[in-house]
Amino acid sequence: MYQKTRLLSGEVSQTEVVQAGVTIPLGSRLWPEYEAWLAAGNTPTEPGPLPAYVPTSVKMWQAKAALAAVDKLDAATAAINFGGTVPLKLAWEYATDLSRSSAAVASIGAVLGMSSADIDALFVAAEQIVV
Repeated sequence: MYQKTRLLSGEVSQTEVVQAGVTIPLGSRLWPEYEAWLAAGNTPTEPGPLPAYVPTSVKMWQAKAALAAVDKLDAATAAINFGGTVPLKLAWEYATDLSRSSAAVASIGAVLGMSSADIDALFVAAEQIVV
């Protein structure tokens, strides 16, 4: 069975398919087999949606502005000042960037009652903030 692929633009590709985890581009030695399969009346499955984009990092000021927008900045600051390590407190005060993969982000998010999806949404919103 073959599956269509999706381009980064979101459109379905007309020049490649996937079979058993292997991408088969137009012009590949395997493409004639795909065309024969199509000619036999088969239809490839549609590709799934692109995964949602979540920035891997944002500027610290953007993260704090996004937290302020959802009324969580004071709670985050208090949680860090009360229970954070010295390096975490210094990072909260002086870091220029905040990484989504940071264990501290997950921990503070949990303290604030935020799910992983909530944190992802916060990073997406933060990246949109410009001054």
